[in-house]
Amino acid sequence: LAAASGVGRKPSRSPGTAADTSDREDMAPAGTVPAPAPEFEDFALDTIGKPYEWGAEGPDSFDCSGLVAYASEQGILPRGLGRQSADGYYRMLPKVTGKIRSKDVLFYGVKGGPATHAALAASDEDDDGRLLVLSASGSKAKGGSVRPYDRATYRADFLGAGRP
Repeated sequence: LAAASGVGRKPSRSPGTAADTSDREDMAPAGTVPAPAPEFEDFALDTIGKPYEWGAEGPDSFDCSGLVAYASEQGILPRGLGRQSADGYYRMLPKVTGKIRSKDVLFYGVKGGPATHAALAASDEDDDGRLLVLSASGSKAKGGSVRPYDRATYRADFLGAGRP
């Protein structure tokens, strides 16, 4: 998928080739990133690089749960999920027990505590555990934004996934 600076452009790489991670410093280690599921391609290109802003629900800026709500509003996820906190989605959605699939919502937080962050799986998990994840995080002051990364579990605070 195009790097954050390529918002609005179609990916210039073939599925399965390395993505440009030069301006995504807090991502998982570079590797092959699966191509987005067809229903996520335009959504991903339209949201990557949009700024992080606490409480924002798009389309010009997002926070993590605002990105999930916007995906529901746009018909990418089932409509009617509504706006919730990350923990609200975590408690509401059935938990994934197998491989993560496109449209699953990924959750992060302190083990045994509430989910404090949500992200979207934009592709199916491959046999090596790689998938395309869209995440809105950071801080407005530090230039946080919606960005992709290639593993759900690269963060130690991964709690699991829910399936809408």
